[in-house]
Amino acid sequence: MNDQVREFSEIRETIDSMLKNIELTIGALRFQEADEQLQNVNESYERLDQLANPSSGVQQKVLQNRAARLQTLDTQIRDGMAKREAGKREDGNIAFKCNWNDAGYKDICSADVYQTNRRSLRSQCARSDCREHVGKPPPIDEFCYECQALRIFKFVAGWDHDEIGNAVKPRHIWDARKGRIAILTTIPPWTSSRLVVGAFRIEEAKDDPGRETYIYGDEATALDDMLDYSIDFWRYHKNPWKPESKAWGQGLFRYISNIAVFGILEEYQKRKLDAHLDTSRVDALISLLP
Repeated sequence: MNDQVREFSEIRETIDSMLKNIELTIGALRFQEADEQLQNVNESYERLDQLANPSSGVQQKVLQNRAARLQTLDTQIRDGMAKREAGKREDGNIAFKCNWNDAGYKDICSADVYQTNRRSLRSQCARSDCREHVGKPPPIDEFCYECQALRIFKFVAGWDHDEIGNAVKPRHIWDARKGRIAILTTIPPWTSSRLVVGAFRIEEAKDDPGRETYIYGDEATALDDMLDYSIDFWRYHKNPWKPESKAWGQGLFRYISNIAVFGILEEYQKRKLDAHLDTSRVDALISLLP
């Protein structure tokens, strides 16, 4: 057994033990504590994913099974916390976790990126027919969230999935507010940092029957070049139950405070000013914050 296989096995066993502890913590209704524990598991899972051999069916199945358990536990924690904190409202801003897209989040990604993204159990790439549209204008609302995020300025809440990756329950964003800010983030392949991709003013948060929440943005004030400035999302936003953690975990969205949004936009604004570039769009977004 080589060192990489040995480390993979050790981390898998550690994750399984941690997941059992989380189940017990949830059973005791200690949801905040369970959320803290889940952040630790997410960090270990990210390492497991790095070690996994893409050609090993066994290791890929291990990843899928643990990802499904993480998803289930995350849903139980979120539901428990929502019930316990019913009525609590954030500042109305939202941040999204995006897969990497090397077409500027305006078109279908390259074949290499598509194959990489397909490894994720919950990635749309695992179920998309987008390769049939390469070289053509991508259709709207037929497959990838990322290929239209900065083309039509829209993103969604996502779905809960079963153990084999099928979408079974739409997620909802109850507290995103019109006139507030949506931030898009990703981890590009050249860094381990979560960087800001873009931002836009929320025009509408829409729930259709049987569908996840759709967030629509204002193109006139949208920022679509933020990735050029390498703004670290975790420099400004902290996990509420574990501020030192830089693991996003499960789910596509997180609520984000006015202060965090202001910090992100202010850094972008300064970078643009230093380069003697137009800042009218970011100025308009900053003016929306109280």
